Amino acid sequence: KQMLEINNIPYDKEPYDKIVPKILIKKRFQRLEEYKDRIYTKYNSILIDEVQDFEYYWLKMIEKLFLRKEGEFVLFGDEKQNIYHRELDTNQLPQTPILGRWKELNESYRLTQKNVELALQFQKEFFSDKYRDIGITYVQQNMMDILTGQKTMYCDISNSGSDMTLKKMIKVIEHFRINEQISPNDICILSSNHGTLRELEFIFRKEKKFNTTVVCETKEEYEKVCKLTKDLSKEEAKKEKKKLLDKYRRMKKHVFEMNAGVMKLCTVHSFKGWEINTIFLILDDKDNGDIENNDELIYTAITRAKKNLIIINNKNDRYKSFFERNLGISRIGG
Repeated sequence: KQMLEINNIPYDKEPYDKIVPKILIKKRFQRLEEYKDRIYTKYNSILIDEVQDFEYYWLKMIEKLFLRKEGEFVLFGDEKQNIYHRELDTNQLPQTPILGRWKELNESYRLTQKNVELALQFQKEFFSDKYRDIGITYVQQNMMDILTGQKTMYCDISNSGSDMTLKKMIKVIEHFRINEQISPNDICILSSNHGTLRELEFIFRKEKKFNTTVVCETKEEYEKVCKLTKDLSKEEAKKEKKKLLDKYRRMKKHVFEMNAGVMKLCTVHSFKGWEINTIFLILDDKDNGDIENNDELIYTAITRAKKNLIIINNKNDRYKSFFERNLGISRIGG
């Protein structure tokens, strides 16, 4: 859209919620191609990260429309983080217009040794029949990391009653944060459950008086949407509620900042591409469902932590034994 506007190319401004984003992107590229003679912005180099999130067609069009004839096209990706399940090539690698063998980057300058080992074990257990096995070599960061210590822990709160679940999550997070003297700015709470994120954000903001940012609607915004749709038929209410909630989530994702001095709460999808000092990853029974999607999501979440990784299990069965075997069970907060 931005490239269309920069080059003064007309296009149909379809409401975002009225059209599938994938189709919208294709329509935009088709319009750019139609007016390709107007495109004056060409680049000597184009670098794309997270290329496994891109469709082959998008890459082809970016190269065709925006790269100079002798330009350099550099792509970075990890097929094991293919959370949108783009089609892979015959070697189970991202499909790209670049010919030849991929150069493998197998040294981690971000993950700690413990998190590298956990990521490797996760690959072996859940991806052995799906992707190539690429080892990761840990590259020690600096002396400060060694002196300050690092924690990778697993806590199971599955036996908590439904009325105590959120309190137990808060207790685990606060106990660890206070004991390790971690700034809220260095914390992100990840969950696939928007309801969990809403409730946790509300408690931290209202009861704990933390400044927070959440990449979905707040509890108050959710209640407002429910009020606006309560008089509609069941089917209409469901459709309108989804439309309004999607609008909130797109807006929150667009304005999300990493160093805003606040605690972050986010879905794994929205946090992809980011990294932070301390991750609290909450697993619940929803993560037992769509296994095809969840394995890549959990792996992606594990690799977002620069230092501390705390996994909190709330009635999840699929990953329970894996984390118990590799990390044991920690009694954080009693």
